[in-house]
Amino acid sequence: MRRANGTGSIYKRSDNTRRRKPWVAVINLGMNDKGIRKKKIIGSFRTHKEAQSALDLYNASPTDRVIKKITWKQIWERVLAERERLNKPISLATLNAWKNHSSKIQSLTPQETKTIHLQALIDSTDSAAVQRAMLTTYHMIYDYALANDLAIKNYSKFVKVQQLKKSTLHKPFTTEVMQQLWRDTHQDIVKIILIYTYTGMRSNELSKMEVKNVDLTKRIMIGGSKTSAGKNRIIPIAKCILPFVKYFYNIALFKKSKFLIVPNLSRGIYKLKGMFYARESFEKYFNRAYIPHDARHTFITLCDNYGISEKIQKQIVGHSSTDNVTKDIYTHKTIPQLIAAVDSLPYGIDMQMAPRGSHVVATQNNSIQT
Repeated sequence: MRRANGTGSIYKRSDNTRRRKPWVAVINLGMNDKGIRKKKIIGSFRTHKEAQSALDLYNASPTDRVIKKITWKQIWERVLAERERLNKPISLATLNAWKNHSSKIQSLTPQETKTIHLQALIDSTDSAAVQRAMLTTYHMIYDYALANDLAIKNYSKFVKVQQLKKSTLHKPFTTEVMQQLWRDTHQDIVKIILIYTYTGMRSNELSKMEVKNVDLTKRIMIGGSKTSAGKNRIIPIAKCILPFVKYFYNIALFKKSKFLIVPNLSRGIYKLKGMFYARESFEKYFNRAYIPHDARHTFITLCDNYGISEKIQKQIVGHSSTDNVTKDIYTHKTIPQLIAAVDSLPYGIDMQMAPRGSHVVATQNNSIQT
């Protein structure tokens, strides 16, 4: 009996060699770019009936048919849609890595792609940062594909990338920069930069800070990311930046925004996927001289220079202070202690990064990893 179109075919080997399994089951995979028919052999069998059963079993699985057809590009589009639905923006570096360095696999399916293909793409660039961004896209695609039965194996976990060199780019603001910032507080982006500088928050932590987690009366924000010590931590609001936080809080209420910082391109507050994008905002204001992480370094440097204990510093910026978990739990500082600490930091157009007459300097080599 002739099989239905698209369900495969069976033939018997015509060579003269005696075979234990002469019957071959084949699936048609369509045409390649040269117009040559592509086929996939399911297996060899003792009888025609066994071959028939194998094809029936193969065609009974809709997953197999989907896997054969869906491409990397289609999966990536689904990943983007899911991240947008979950309000989890993807970094510009990751988006660019996919756009600029992964075109050779976008039309392929996961079934056609192995470690050797991914590694060749990774090795096509000498930038360790770009390699890691590319690998991030591959991990995200495979995570989605495996979760939805669109791939069988994650080959991205076998890919090797260059080790990142320890960055020497991060640097605290100088006294001159800090004084200029305080002269420019009429600019919205400067208000944001100073909020970063006096809270020590990571760039995405302020971007994702929700209005409901800002308490102007208690002068605290609840948020954070990255580590267990960093998540859902208490972030004190220094008196010098309280007017700025109130300013953005009121705008967010007026705009009915979920997040504290509402993007506004006309005022230098850039956005990515609908959320405030700190890096571009910093680069535009500083003409690429500083990035958001430098504000975090500045906060830690100020704390060091003005005698704020390491314990308080780490609690504010969200780092575990010890390998002893019990000690961490029972030595948390109170909210008034945290507020008093940040209130003691200098501010204004005459502020200094270190006390006058001291030999303390702004340094990148502090004891807190950021």
